[in-house]
Amino acid sequence: DDATTVAFAWTVGGTDAAATSTDTVSTLDEPFAAGDTAVCTVTVTDGKGGSGSASATVTVGNTPPVVSSATLVPSEVYTNDVVTALAATTDADGDALTLTYAFSVDGTIVQDGPESTLDGAVHFDKGETVTVTVTASDGIAEGSDPSAGVVVRNTAPTAPTVSVAENSACADG
Repeated sequence: DDATTVAFAWTVGGTDAAATSTDTVSTLDEPFAAGDTAVCTVTVTDGKGGSGSASATVTVGNTPPVVSSATLVPSEVYTNDVVTALAATTDADGDALTLTYAFSVDGTIVQDGPESTLDGAVHFDKGETVTVTVTASDGIAEGSDPSAGVVVRNTAPTAPTVSVAENSACADG
């Protein structure tokens, strides 16, 4: 039943790290990234020179990126328009993200890769539904979100050009 004191020591990647501690709880203050190894060593001593210690180790995992929304613009699409996919993405680890866009027309993927636009002159026609799935990768994990589809509208025909020419061969004027 001796009184004890508790001391915490933290390292991240083998380097001493700052922490906020109370008598029985310690929280790491230093920043860390995916793949880092954090070690907390706890040493307990009593008033008579006795002590004991234990360590806990954890490897920090990666948080997958999030695609919170994907939209197609313009919202009214006509035959021969170019559709552009816009995406809102985040990564809790602050990693650089690479985006890929899988465009589908009536459920069939017609283009998949880094290009965020789809040309209607090549890929879709009136009455078809265009959708896109945007995938964000941080090099370790991926996150994706499909957009709502847009139905391709019919492009109205253009009025023909009409001209009236004077005919000099007309006898009646």
